Amino acid sequence: MKTIAALLLATALTAQMTGAMAATVLEKSDPAAGAKIHKVEKITLRFSGTLQPALSGAQLRDKTGHELPVATAVGMTAITLLPFQLKPGAYHVDWHSVGQDKSRAKGSIAFTVTP
Repeated sequence: MKTIAALLLATALTAQMTGAMAATVLEKSDPAAGAKIHKVEKITLRFSGTLQPALSGAQLRDKTGHELPVATAVGMTAITLLPFQLKPGAYHVDWHSVGQDKSRAKGSIAFTVTP
């Protein structure tokens, strides 16, 4: 019986540690990855947990990879980019996040502005 109790305790502790060390990753973006839209006034990236704003961020790039100037705000669970008027074409946002537990993640979403 002690063996079963010890096994259950070990399983519970492992599950708690795994959850606590999960990376703070992108859950949703607006525009969505792969979207084809006519106008973009802001880009919002929502994350799965609490960010460390000073260590997290995002860059908007055009189809050639050139970084475009944008106003950026990094909050506790979201990054918002305010691009200037985007011309029709392909764009992507490269993001990086650092969670409160120091976990790191990065990724990219792409979208297209249509005429």
